[in-house]
Amino acid sequence: MGRMNSKLLALGMVISLLVTACASRGKGERPGSYSEPPVRTDRLIVSSAKFPLGQANSIYRKAENLYARRHYSEAVQTYKRFITESSPQSDLIDNAYFKIGMSWFEMGRYRDALYFFDVIIDRFRNSEVYEESLINSGICRYHLNEFEKAENTFNIVLTRNVRPGNKAYIYFFLGSLSEKKSDFTEAIKFYVEAEKLAQSTELVVISKSKIGRILHNFLGEGELVSVTKKYSSRWPAKLAFEELIRIYRQNGDAAALARTKKTYESQFALSTPPKGHVGQTIGDDTFTPSRIKIGAVLPLSGPNAKTGREIVQGMQLAFNSFQKLVRDRGIHLVIKDSGSDPGGASDVVERIAQDRDTILVIGPVFSSEFENSAAVAERYRIPVFSPSATAEGAASLSDYLYRNTLTNSVEAAKIAELAVDTLGLRKFVVIHPEDKYGWEVGKFFTDSVERRGAEVLAVQTYSPDQTDFGKQIVAIGGMTDSELRKIIMKVARENPGAGPETLNSILMNRYSDKISTPQIINYGKLPLTRKNFLPGLQVKYDAIFIPGLYDKVGLIMPELEFYNIKGITRLSGKGVNHPDFIKIGEQYSRDVIFLDGFFKDSDSPAVQSFVRDYNLYFHSDPTILAAQAYDAVRIALSAIAHGAGSRREMKKYLQMLRFFEGLTGETSMNPDGDAVKSVTFLTVDNGKIVRYIPPDQRVPK
Repeated sequence: MGRMNSKLLALGMVISLLVTACASRGKGERPGSYSEPPVRTDRLIVSSAKFPLGQANSIYRKAENLYARRHYSEAVQTYKRFITESSPQSDLIDNAYFKIGMSWFEMGRYRDALYFFDVIIDRFRNSEVYEESLINSGICRYHLNEFEKAENTFNIVLTRNVRPGNKAYIYFFLGSLSEKKSDFTEAIKFYVEAEKLAQSTELVVISKSKIGRILHNFLGEGELVSVTKKYSSRWPAKLAFEELIRIYRQNGDAAALARTKKTYESQFALSTPPKGHVGQTIGDDTFTPSRIKIGAVLPLSGPNAKTGREIVQGMQLAFNSFQKLVRDRGIHLVIKDSGSDPGGASDVVERIAQDRDTILVIGPVFSSEFENSAAVAERYRIPVFSPSATAEGAASLSDYLYRNTLTNSVEAAKIAELAVDTLGLRKFVVIHPEDKYGWEVGKFFTDSVERRGAEVLAVQTYSPDQTDFGKQIVAIGGMTDSELRKIIMKVARENPGAGPETLNSILMNRYSDKISTPQIINYGKLPLTRKNFLPGLQVKYDAIFIPGLYDKVGLIMPELEFYNIKGITRLSGKGVNHPDFIKIGEQYSRDVIFLDGFFKDSDSPAVQSFVRDYNLYFHSDPTILAAQAYDAVRIALSAIAHGAGSRREMKKYLQMLRFFEGLTGETSMNPDGDAVKSVTFLTVDNGKIVRYIPPDQRVPK
C-alpha cells in the first residue's frame, strides 16, 4: 500500500494557534461551570507525504492539489474518480480512501468520513494509514456522540504498538470521554498521560489546562489531597496544592493552610518548571499601584489601522463615561501600536506588562496575536482582554486570557438554533469562505444543525478574493434560465403530447438523486416552445447559510437569483451587519437573516446614547468593534470601581463577571475566558437593516 509518513495535525477546530479570523472584523478554568474542551477536535490525524510524479497519475495529483487547497468537495469527487479508473492493485488506493475520509471530515460530514475510514480498516489492514484510520474512526464516533463506540475504538488502538504522538491524542480523547461521564479522577489520569507523551506544545498546554479546570471546578478537598499524594512532586500535585491553598485561604483555615503550604514548598520550592511551562513567572500580581494604568495593544498603523482606530474611539468614549473615577484614581490609558512593530503584538504586550503599574492589557486585536500573548500573560501574571479576537479556543490557552466578542462557535450555534428550533428548517446547504473564520463557522453550524436532527446536504467554499461565485452556486444545484429551458425542451421533445404537469413529474423522477430539479413554473399556449413558458428550479433544501463579510455575501445574493436559487431562507453571520451590504446586494439582500452582538438602531437608551456621542465626536456610525471595545473598557473600569487595584484582583473580577449590561448585550464570563453574550437577529427590509422578529412572535397589524 501507499507509503505515507504520518504527522499529527491539531485535533479539531483542536488547538487554534494558526491563521486569524476575518481581518476586517477584528482579525477575533476559572470559577464557574464546566464547558466543552477548548481543544478543537475537528482535525484528524493525517498523513501528508508527497509522492514522486511517476508514482501517482495525473488524477491523483489533481486530487492532492484540490485537497491541499481545501477544495474538499472537488477533492472527494477526484479521489473517487481515481479509485474508479485505477487498478485495484494500485498502491495509492488506500491513500485515496483515507483522503476522502479526511475531506468529508473537514466539511463536518462525520458519518461519511467514518464510512471511508472503515473501508480502510476492513480492506487495507496492512496499509500504513491503518492506524490513523482506526484512530480517526474513533474521533468521528466521538463527534457523532457515539461515545461508547469511540471509547472501544480507542482502547482497541491502544492494544497495538501505537506511535507515542498518536497515543497522546488517544489519551486526550479518553480523558474527554471520562469527563463526559463525570469520572474526573480517570480524566486526570488520561490527561496526564496525554501531556507526558505529547509531541506538540499545544497539546501539553491544553492537557494541563483541562486538569486545572477539573481541579478547580469539580474536586473537593479530599479528592485534591488524593491528587497531591498520587502525583507527589509532579505538576498535577502542584496544581492540586495550589487549589487547596486557595480553598484554605478562602475558608480561613489557618492550620490547614500552614500545613499544606509547608508540604507544597518542600516538594516544589526548588523544582524545575514542568514540561510545557511557559517560563519563569516574574510578574507581581499583588502589587497595587498608586496610579493605575490600563494598557492597550492596537494596530494604529499599517493595513489594519482603521480597525485600531475604531477600537480606540470606543475606548475613549468608555473613559469619558467614567470621568470621575478616572480622575479620582488617576487611571491612565497607555496605547501602543502593534501595526508596525517587527516583533509582533506579543512583544508590545510584554513591554507594557513590564510596567508593574499596568494591571490590564486591552487587546491584541487579531486572534493569532491574542493567542501568541498567552505566554507573556502567564509570565507577567497580567490579564489580557481582547475586544475582537474570535478564533475558537483562543482564550483557553491561558487563565490570563479573556475576550469580549462573539466567538465563531456561538455565532454558528445561535443561527442554527434560530433556523431549526424557531423556524423549523430541516435541510441546509452552506457556502463559506476558505479562511479560518469560514472553516470554523461552517463546521460549527453543521455540527449544531445535525445535533438538532436536521442535516446539511452540501458545503461549498470560496476564496476570500473571489468575485464570481457561479461555480459554487451550480454545485448546490443552481441553473441559469438558458440551461433550464434547454433541459425542459429536451424532455418535451422526448415526450410529445405531454403537458407541463406530466413533464414536471418526469423531471422530478429524472432528477430524484440530484439536489435540484428543473420545473415549469408557468406557461402559455401549448405546445411548449423555448419562449412560451417560465422555467424554475425546485431545490431540495430549505435554507442556505452564507457566512462571510458583507462584500462577498452581497455579491452572492444576486447570483443566487441568476441561478434560480429562489424562495428559500437565506442565513448569514455577523459579517454582513454593514450598510454597504445593502448597496452591494441591492434588492436581493432583502429578507436575509443574520445576527450580531451590536445593533446601532436598538431602542436601548444606552445604545442610543453611545451612537449619538460617537456621531458627535467622530462623525460616523459606530461599528461592532467600537462597541465591543467600549464594553471591554467599561468592564475594566467597573472592576476598578469595585476595588480591583492589582492584576490579581482584576483577573478575579473578570473570572467572576456575571450579567454585565453592555452595548453588546448582557455579558458573563465563562470558564474558558470567553464572554457569554446575548445576540440580536437582524434582517434587511425596505433598504434598511432592522431587527428580525420570527413570524410566530410578530404582533398582528
